Amino acid sequence: MNQLILLCHFVVAINTLDAQVSYLEVEYSFTLNKPEGGSLTFFKKLKDNGKASVFLSKDTAVLGSDIIFLNKTKSLGLYINKVTNKLYQYEPIFNKDFYIIDDSITDKFQWIIYDTIQKTILGYNCKLATCEFRGREYKAYYCESLPFYSGPWKLTGLPGTILEAATKDGMYKYEAYKVSVNLKPEIINNPYSNDKIKFLTFIEHKKLFLKNYLISNEKYNQKKKMRTSLILLRITQLNC
Repeated sequence: MNQLILLCHFVVAINTLDAQVSYLEVEYSFTLNKPEGGSLTFFKKLKDNGKASVFLSKDTAVLGSDIIFLNKTKSLGLYINKVTNKLYQYEPIFNKDFYIIDDSITDKFQWIIYDTIQKTILGYNCKLATCEFRGREYKAYYCESLPFYSGPWKLTGLPGTILEAATKDGMYKYEAYKVSVNLKPEIINNPYSNDKIKFLTFIEHKKLFLKNYLISNEKYNQKKKMRTSLILLRITQLNC
């Protein structure tokens, strides 16, 4: 009987703690392993108050032992409104400004959850989940004791916060190196609330990117042919 009472008090205490947590920050390293060899590491920060989240780039990236300072003038971050389930993103195409709005973002992740503790990250017990998203397979470790269905980049929809995630091909990897839980609420405003911003869907943006890429590639090939023709003409003139 006493054990049952203690168990009830424990459950109530845990639920009360979760209810008090109203703000979360997680800092990640993001490693991009390039197909041709070498890697590039960026530093990111996730802010989440349960109603909205924003995933931001920090000031620097590391390439080997070199530090690169990033241009943050357009660093609006990747913003998710959890009430409307919409994602907002700044995604330029060949240095031209474009903005994406993605509906029902959590529905796009069909996670397979392995319901046992698989790993401890920064002192937090994490479970494993896997899914396929837009042609890539992802493996993620998430912590149920941290509030909100949250994670790095667009990764979301799990019953907790993702502290580590990687693609099966090893190209992308996110690793949390700092977790801050704040009991004081913080408002996370939508940085894309400007009425002048015109949004594209993910599909529209993808089609526009491919169109611009093909045009740019065609222009490059034309310039390459022209340079080759000029070189051949010059060689002919020298041999005359």
